[in-house]
Amino acid sequence: MKMITFLKPNQVFVFGSNYDGYHAGGAAKFATLWGAKIGQNSGRMGQTYAIVTMDLKSNSFVGWDKVKEQFTEFLKHVKENDELEFLLTPIGTGIAGGKIQDLDLLLNDFVLPKNLIKLW
Repeated sequence: MKMITFLKPNQVFVFGSNYDGYHAGGAAKFATLWGAKIGQNSGRMGQTYAIVTMDLKSNSFVGWDKVKEQFTEFLKHVKENDELEFLLTPIGTGIAGGKIQDLDLLLNDFVLPKNLIKLW
């Protein structure tokens, strides 16, 4: 993954979150630098957008079906905000434990807008 150290004013950092909105590790920890709020588990926050990929109570990945549901909603937001550039981290593949190959398969089900940039 490309390491993001700063964001331009028109960029949004997209990361995997957990149901508790506890952004303490991985990409989620970096997201707090750009507006991710502890306690909010999904959606737009400052220059970030969270997609739930992990359940802390069971310490497990939520599954690609859950991610796909949220990704559909996320893409609506991306298309409605075409003046912004969304930087997609490999959600669900870090601490959550999903495989990047499975994320790529999921993304193949969508037509990705030009303002959505994969960081892997």
